Amino acid sequence: MLAALEHTVYLHCRVHHLGDRVVSGGGGGWWWWVMVVVVGDLRVVTWIRKRDVHVLTVALFTYTKDSRFTALHSEASNDWTLRLASPQVSDSGTYECQVSTDPSISRIFQLQVVGEFEKFTQW
Repeated sequence: MLAALEHTVYLHCRVHHLGDRVVSGGGGGWWWWVMVVVVGDLRVVTWIRKRDVHVLTVALFTYTKDSRFTALHSEASNDWTLRLASPQVSDSGTYECQVSTDPSISRIFQLQVVGEFEKFTQW
């Protein structure tokens, strides 16, 4: 996915038909554990930046100090969106939309942030 430097980008992840699943967290040391039995069609999505395995958001909670990242989701929707405001070339890389189920469900996004001139010459 190409994104223009300084122009907000949205990564869209759609989650369908999870049914009954076990959603789990992880831990060790200062990490915490959470295990929730999901009944019905509850969807919990985590957005991860793969280059440093940094958890950006879990559900609608933001876990990064970088306020440019925000998770967007409407209650009645299957769509989970990662919003990145003012992307920089250094934000280029792999992002993962992950549903922490057993077995794990995920979608990978490859983001390339380019300058304005590059954006128009590549299209």
